[in-house]
Amino acid sequence: VGLGYYAFTTLASSGGQPYSHVVFADALFELGVPGVVLTASGLVASSVSVTRLFREHASDRLRRAAVAVLASMLVYQVLLANKQGTIWGVPMMFTFQAVATRLWLRERDALDDGVTAEAENG
Repeated sequence: VGLGYYAFTTLASSGGQPYSHVVFADALFELGVPGVVLTASGLVASSVSVTRLFREHASDRLRRAAVAVLASMLVYQVLLANKQGTIWGVPMMFTFQAVATRLWLRERDALDDGVTAEAENG
């Protein structure tokens, strides 16, 4: 179940550091298995979403570039969070994960609506 909120500072081996500098370790050791499952599933879902968006817009230069920027910002936030943040202090990492996933869900819904409309008209 994890050790709890900001548990890293209570460890004798922390050396006085306020946090572990590893968000994934924070998720595991502070939040336990549920925390690591939620963190990993968010990262996997956003990675899959970015990949699908990139493939869907492979022929459109502007949208492909926008998806590439989104992907690079997501990677940057994950790296930054693991360098200088705690799981409680990196809202942008989770925001970019949510944005990537939400964009793919909207794109998928638009594709489904387009297929349905074409089937009804054709």
